[in-house]
Amino acid sequence: MGRRSVEKDLRLDGRIVQIRLSPAVDNTGEMIGCVIEWKDRTEDQRNAALIAAINANQVRIEYDLDGRIVDANDNFRKLIKGQFSDASLCSIATMFAGNLEGMKQERRLPQK
Repeated sequence: MGRRSVEKDLRLDGRIVQIRLSPAVDNTGEMIGCVIEWKDRTEDQRNAALIAAINANQVRIEYDLDGRIVDANDNFRKLIKGQFSDASLCSIATMFAGNLEGMKQERRLPQK
């Protein structure tokens, strides 16, 4: 193990568990044992797989509390034929151009 931590993901009974072994040293730096930590990463892995599937197949846009785009996936960038810098200029209000329910009629786009 040496003086570095070692991590390994293991599959146990349908779960993904991350094990970390770290050296325990005294005040002189002499190794006196090791610390074992474990974390159930099953939900983290499922969420990562879900986000990857969304990014591969759908448009994903993340907004801040003011309605400005803070992140968008490549599918959105392809849709607008631009870069993230182009997308970051957009907001919910400008994207929907006043066509949200409850907006004043004079601000709505004409209906076909």
